[in-house]
Amino acid sequence: MVSKHSVVADGADIAIITGLPVPCTLGVVGPMCMGGIAIDNGRFEFTADEAGDYTIWVSALGWPDWSTVISAARAHSPR
Repeated sequence: MVSKHSVVADGADIAIITGLPVPCTLGVVGPMCMGGIAIDNGRFEFTADEAGDYTIWVSALGWPDWSTVISAARAHSPR
């Protein structure tokens, strides 16, 4: 389950992905990339410092390959 499909690119806003297989391998492809980390608790918290679309993929033995896209938008500055 993905808590939300968009975050503010401020390094603090979090999208939480739960229900992942234990164990699994997770990666992020986008303006900031992270590949091949082991997830052993079925949960991943995503934040972004750079705006853009991020594809988060998950792979696990006996589980169909899965991915989702989370968009990170620039924070609006007050005028």
